[in-house]
Amino acid sequence: MPFERLIGGLAFLALIPFVILYLRRPKPTEQTIPSLMFFISQHGSTRFHSFLRHLIRSVLFLLQLLILSLLAFSVMGFFSEVTAEKSGNLVIVLDVSASMQTEQDGKTRFEQAVSKAEELLKGRVSLVLASNVPRVVLESSNPEAAKKVLKAIKPLDTSSNIGDAILVARDLLGGKGKIIVLSDFIATEGIDPLVAKRSVSKDAVVRFFNFGGQASNVGIIDLDVDKSTAKVALENFNKKAETVKIQVVNNGIKDQATITLEPRSLEEFEFDTLQGQTEVRLIVDDDFKADNTAYVSVPANTKTKVLLITNSEKTNLEAALLAASDISLDIAKPPVVSKFDYDVIILHKFDAKLMLPGYYNEIERSTKNGSSVIITTQEDLDSAKIKFLPVEVLGLGGVSRNIINITNYFTDGIDFGVNERFLNVKAKDGATTIVSAQDSPVLTLSGLGSGTVVYYGLLDDYSSFKSSITYPQFWSRLINFLAKTENLDNFNFETGRIDVIKKQTVDTPLGKIKTDRLLLDKAGFYTYDRKVAANLLNIRESSVSSDATAFSEEEKQITIETSKLTETKSFDSLLALLAAILIFAELLYIKFRGDL
Repeated sequence: MPFERLIGGLAFLALIPFVILYLRRPKPTEQTIPSLMFFISQHGSTRFHSFLRHLIRSVLFLLQLLILSLLAFSVMGFFSEVTAEKSGNLVIVLDVSASMQTEQDGKTRFEQAVSKAEELLKGRVSLVLASNVPRVVLESSNPEAAKKVLKAIKPLDTSSNIGDAILVARDLLGGKGKIIVLSDFIATEGIDPLVAKRSVSKDAVVRFFNFGGQASNVGIIDLDVDKSTAKVALENFNKKAETVKIQVVNNGIKDQATITLEPRSLEEFEFDTLQGQTEVRLIVDDDFKADNTAYVSVPANTKTKVLLITNSEKTNLEAALLAASDISLDIAKPPVVSKFDYDVIILHKFDAKLMLPGYYNEIERSTKNGSSVIITTQEDLDSAKIKFLPVEVLGLGGVSRNIINITNYFTDGIDFGVNERFLNVKAKDGATTIVSAQDSPVLTLSGLGSGTVVYYGLLDDYSSFKSSITYPQFWSRLINFLAKTENLDNFNFETGRIDVIKKQTVDTPLGKIKTDRLLLDKAGFYTYDRKVAANLLNIRESSVSSDATAFSEEEKQITIETSKLTETKSFDSLLALLAAILIFAELLYIKFRGDL
């Protein structure tokens, strides 16, 4: 038998003096009576049997012997090992990620998982939702409360983090009971579920119920939106070619096209970016609907106000700026510059002698307050004495090629060409060189207060870049970058993101909520002080067929085995209770015998 404290067995030594005292208690006085001589002659042969009859017939002795024995067992810490699964604590980890919306046999995987969860409810129940961030929605409650919570839960359009959810379940369980994981085991974030199971199985029973299986799907897996074009990536996950219809819906106006995707292939299509809210819909009969619609939010077009200060007529730069539909261009010719409140101010081919000193001060003030200024190079730039110029003029350079040092939004895909000559400069402290020629900066950025100062060091008259088809594109991108309208990332997100906003009422795809921490866990539009879109765009969540989720033979064995864990069950309290009952019985017996 298992005992926690074997040394407690010394408590049984108390039985020795107890038995001795009992056997040596005073005996009645003997008298010689002739009629009893026959029995006396048999005294030697019956002494031992008499001793046994004493022990058996003395109820009081037996009660006291049992009491002392129970107390001794209690001191030794008598316990038993029972299977941990018999514990009444249960934690259910329920996968609520996007792939659980896959339809199988007329029901979604999520609906099947909820039905299974309801069958398993018993004891004290906790519920953990495995989305991209594990969430505890019920802790140590009864099965009826758990059923109500399960009925209210809906699957989300997020990735899954099953492994971390299992670790959260272990912490809730405290090492006693069972963890049930209901999922299709498309784990797209966090640690591997099987690694988590092996770790947790040292402390608790963990059982996996896999709802994965074969499924067909054609879905939208990527979306790239800029101010002019929206690109959509489609993938056919099936083993056969699929022909699908694509609808682009904006303000009730619907455009439609048909595209054929080869088996296991990816295709892209694009459309002009439209203002407002646009839905891209795939009309296809597949098992996974969550990736059949993409949402695009584009705010109303507000043109960037640009002031070009120049003394030249019809420059290449002026033509590029006038060609941009999202730029509102004003031109000022020194010495007449009436105002400086613009998003971007550009100094280009200006006569330094006609620039009043106060103009530079106004440009500097406007930039410090959040606008931006671009200073294009010219051979007499040093004579302008611009204090906020981010470079130091050294002289003239000769033939050279322009090299991109940093690829970003406005330099990606741009060929800055070659120079016949350029202004050789040195970047000042704090300036970042984006493009250079012979290690001399020709495109440099520097901060000034809340704004940005840009040095553009290409002499257009001596550079091939002015004739490049990417020249207007570069200037449009640079202006958008400085005006912080270079992309639409602030309006189009992937699901699973949490945004901190001013506390307000938000209209979400699941209804209205009041919050200051907006969780984008469902694809669709969210309206608060602006309107944003959230999309799934997760190729692993869209890989809903069992081909992408099947366990290996070793993993299957681990999945279906119930851990043979045991836990220690102490009997100290039970033994003490039995001893107390026997003491009470002893008192009743003494009372009944008349000794009390």
